[in-house]
Amino acid sequence: MTSAPRVSRKGLLAAIAAFMVLLSALSISAPPAGAAESRRWPELSQYWPDGRNGGPREYAFHDVSTDTRNYHLNHCPRGYLCVAAGEGDGQHTVFILYYCTSRSLYYFHDRGAVTNNQYGSWASVMYEDHSPYTLIESNNRSVSIPWDPIYYLDPCI
Repeated sequence: MTSAPRVSRKGLLAAIAAFMVLLSALSISAPPAGAAESRRWPELSQYWPDGRNGGPREYAFHDVSTDTRNYHLNHCPRGYLCVAAGEGDGQHTVFILYYCTSRSLYYFHDRGAVTNNQYGSWASVMYEDHSPYTLIESNNRSVSIPWDPIYYLDPCI
């Protein structure tokens, strides 16, 4: 009968302790010089890129130039609300929204714009207390919005 080699309990505990110290050191070390910070694109709650219950899709375009942003705002599809927000680096995110669900806004900063090309519905952008900042008529014209005080968007009121 062969016996397995015995491992000293002290040796095993020392190895585990050394491994834990190594993990701790790795978790608190700084990122390498020149490593990019993680960036957050503007986001919306209740966004349906695959459609809703078989309905039309909604779209988000990230890292678009000012010219592309303006193209999307000036060519907002009929029946949609187009929303543009800056990303803080000269690039923009544009949302093409179809559904009338109220949305919460995340990481929307500085100035942006909204074009309402829906079928007769007004859109509303609102402060944190849900009071309206402005109403946007369905006239396919771009309206400039300062996003910093805005927390909510209601595409259809």
